[in-house]
Amino acid sequence: MDPNSLLILWIRIHGRVTPKFHSVFRERPEIQELVHYSRKTLELAFAVSPKLVDILDEARKLEPDVKEKLNALRFPRQNPEQILPLPGDPGAIIRPGKKRERYRTGEEAELRHIARKYKWW
Repeated sequence: MDPNSLLILWIRIHGRVTPKFHSVFRERPEIQELVHYSRKTLELAFAVSPKLVDILDEARKLEPDVKEKLNALRFPRQNPEQILPLPGDPGAIIRPGKKRERYRTGEEAELRHIARKYKWW
């Protein structure tokens, strides 16, 4: 299904829409999720109400696994990379007995990090 097919289905069930609202209908966030449901589910959901929010709720009830698949695609689980803070960044590890360095930003922090990495002093 695509947004145009959903518009045609909506017109077939609920009646005509003025052409100036066709693009508004296609760009609605509900339509972006509804394109992933099967045609049979959409026909049943569109028959419930003319409001897209109600249609989406009904489609989610009829096919609950589609929303889970979309969430899995949108937010894939990844192993978080360990990002070490630059010296001087807030949250950097403070060793006992060491003074806290002032907060550094931008190029100064990068240069200080490189200097410490190669132990220039």
